[in-house]
Amino acid sequence: MGVFTSNIFSNETKESVLAELDRLRRELAETQTRLQLYKNVSAELNSEMAVEAIIERTVLAIHKVFPQLRITYGTVTPQLRLKVEYSVSPEHMPSLSGSEFQLEAGDKYIQSLKQMKALVVQDVALEPLLDSAREKIRMTGAGAIIVVPLRHPRLEFGLVCCDAAEPRHWREHEIATLTDMAEYLALAIRQAHAQQEHEGMERQLRDSQKMEAVGRLVGGIAHDFNNLLTAMMIYCGLLSTSLGKAHRLHGHVDQIRQAGERGANLVAQLLALTKQQVLEPRIITISAVVEDMRDMLQRVIGEDVVLLTSCSADLRSTRVDAAQLEQVILNMAINARDAMPNGGQLSIESSNAELDDESAAQHQLPAGPYVQLRIADTGHGMDEKTMARIFDPFFTTKGQGKGTGLGLSTAYGIIKQHGGNISVISEVGQGSAFTVLLPSLSAPADEMADSESDVQTQSILGGETVLLVEDEALVRFSLVETLRGAGYHVLEAAGGEEALAISDQHSGKLPLMITDLVMPGMNGRQVADAITTRRPDISVLFISGYSDDPRTRAMLGEGCDFFRKPFSADALRKKVRQVLDRRAQMPATATSARATLQFREPDSQQLIPRDGGPKK
Repeated sequence: MGVFTSNIFSNETKESVLAELDRLRRELAETQTRLQLYKNVSAELNSEMAVEAIIERTVLAIHKVFPQLRITYGTVTPQLRLKVEYSVSPEHMPSLSGSEFQLEAGDKYIQSLKQMKALVVQDVALEPLLDSAREKIRMTGAGAIIVVPLRHPRLEFGLVCCDAAEPRHWREHEIATLTDMAEYLALAIRQAHAQQEHEGMERQLRDSQKMEAVGRLVGGIAHDFNNLLTAMMIYCGLLSTSLGKAHRLHGHVDQIRQAGERGANLVAQLLALTKQQVLEPRIITISAVVEDMRDMLQRVIGEDVVLLTSCSADLRSTRVDAAQLEQVILNMAINARDAMPNGGQLSIESSNAELDDESAAQHQLPAGPYVQLRIADTGHGMDEKTMARIFDPFFTTKGQGKGTGLGLSTAYGIIKQHGGNISVISEVGQGSAFTVLLPSLSAPADEMADSESDVQTQSILGGETVLLVEDEALVRFSLVETLRGAGYHVLEAAGGEEALAISDQHSGKLPLMITDLVMPGMNGRQVADAITTRRPDISVLFISGYSDDPRTRAMLGEGCDFFRKPFSADALRKKVRQVLDRRAQMPATATSARATLQFREPDSQQLIPRDGGPKK
């Protein structure tokens, strides 16, 4: 039997098969292209490039696949401000790099993008979803677009856009490629930001270790250095009084005193930076501090900078260390002056503020009443990267040898130590505005100040007996001369055991003991405990130049009189007179009770915490 063969495919069938083969070849080529693109982008993901570089290379890689289309990457802020970060265009379409557009929250396509749904538009002129954005898109030269949203770790969202100059039908290959690239970019951006955060944490760890080392160093030398400065300043005061203002050497002595004060300010600044300063808070109004500093601030910022101050008439009072607040204002004024090398305007405003739960969370503070201090300049401003590090210790934008990087970080440490916070708003070329928030008190400032004001004395002289306990001989001799020169009978002791022996041997009244806090053997707290047991009606004035480490804080309790070294002879005489006069006006029972209360264990609610409040 013969075999019969025939062509079973018709011409129509052949054409259909060939068309299907062409489609499969095209899809295979497209798939290979996409796979190659994914391979290239994956290599970028595994690199350690910055976010900007990854975005640029990814956009260029997509444009290489679709050379006739404009490829764009942009970011959208929570205020719906679209900023085009990078754009690559064919010759017949303009680049959009650096462009910014304001989006409208009510547009339908915005809601779609926020839900991470891609927007595919074949004809911009006819798409109803575009709403008010239609004309803006057409002005960019786009007739058809694909917009794929991607999640961004710091902004509302990111966008990958593909534009064609004329209306067209988008193929699945193009939509899938752009969607996949958006996912790759989102992953790359998350990884890059995570790496930046990791590096930032490592930098903060290094800075904290550096600050811990500085803190140990400063705390270790502060006591001895402040003792030397105390003796220097007291002897300068005594010598100046002896010589008289008309003497030819009076100016030299005054220069030595000023050098001692500058040294004291430097140590105080370092202690505040490391949050080791023993604070002396009292009730004040910020407006009074600003007014007192006005002349000094004008000299500091120079004549080419206009100083404007505005303080609310009903400003509430706050409990702060006035000297430390002055340091904050001075540091920020100096920072503002450096930002205005060609002159400008510095404004200082104070007002009352109420923080609700939302605003308190933004400022990382408890909700409630605050006093606000705003210091603004018209300088060159800062970018976001600079603002992110502005309060970091040792960070400075000044040139080599022109800045220590301690000014703003010191101010930040002081305010945090007082339970407040500092924030900054700035733009390049638009100046900077620092806002300080401090917890306020409810009562009027005058009433609060009257309630805790020291007794005003007409004279700083006296005839009482004072027990002085100070282990540093140079300081002890200078204090003895100062007090005896003011008329006091001084019993001096070089340590705790000697002080107890002198107290036991002294048969007369002993209204006041002045003791250093940190001494070998018995510390000042232990000496005070022992002597107040023997003499319940004695008042105790602690003096110290040491830092606020756990030992120092443990020695101070509620209601203690504390005087920070270094101080001048006049300041010591005034302080001693105030303590004695206040004691004389107290009933005997109250004096005894106060002697008992002032040496209780520290009340954490009464003392300012070391960390100054909530963490950042």
